[in-house]
Amino acid sequence: MPKGILTGGVDTSIYKDAVAYYWGSIPYEIYAGTEGLMYAMQGWTKRGLTFLPDMLFLELIPYEEHLKQENEKDYQPSTVLLNEVQQGKLYEVVITQFYGMPLLRYRIQDLIKVTALRDDEAQINLPQVVFERRVGETINLGGLAELDEKVIWQAIANTGIKYTDWSASREYGENQTFLHLFLELREESAVKDVTKIATMIDKQLKVIDIDYRDIDTYLKLQPVRVTLLTPGTFSRYMEEKRKEGADLVHLKPAHINPSEPIIQRLLQLSEAVTND
Repeated sequence: MPKGILTGGVDTSIYKDAVAYYWGSIPYEIYAGTEGLMYAMQGWTKRGLTFLPDMLFLELIPYEEHLKQENEKDYQPSTVLLNEVQQGKLYEVVITQFYGMPLLRYRIQDLIKVTALRDDEAQINLPQVVFERRVGETINLGGLAELDEKVIWQAIANTGIKYTDWSASREYGENQTFLHLFLELREESAVKDVTKIATMIDKQLKVIDIDYRDIDTYLKLQPVRVTLLTPGTFSRYMEEKRKEGADLVHLKPAHINPSEPIIQRLLQLSEAVTND
């Protein structure tokens, strides 16, 4: 049995039980990024993440300030320090690098949530946080529910459908807003009917997200739409980007709201795989 397993990414919370089952140990989660390397990590209690004090100088923009700037482009949001955060609140992360590195008050476009102001069991007298999502990476359905990557990913995983990867976008039609999911199934997937898959994902979203539960009552329809991509589509897309010289961060399509050219390219590659 391994002494410790380190994991990172939005899908950590989704697959940590499976990691524990197959490897015999609940993984430790870390929060890292290209710009600042390691930002935070879990203590031995494996609950919230604790920011590392010797890597970066940290400032946090309260989410309310972030929203003000979205509505007023010239607005300068205020920041708070780690000892000024409030439990249960969302914050945008701002970093200044130590050791002569170039980034000064740099907004890395991440949103974190403060889950506790300390971890009493581990005797850590610092705020405990979880990574929530990237800034702007949500799908708003008629102002009634706002779905982020973690929620959609968890809903897909909860269906038990065997899949390779996915991307989701917000689309309009019939005077309504839809969640359109582009999903690549594995060859061995037992469920391949798009209507059934959409219904399964809709059901799981209602379990996970409280704002989504009554959305069909207001919209008068089930807002999930699914397009199945041929197996091999995402790998072909990534190989194409690799040959173009794209860096690792941009090899895969975004899970939330990829651009229209990216969606069209996925559909073209899916059709090309079918015709091979």
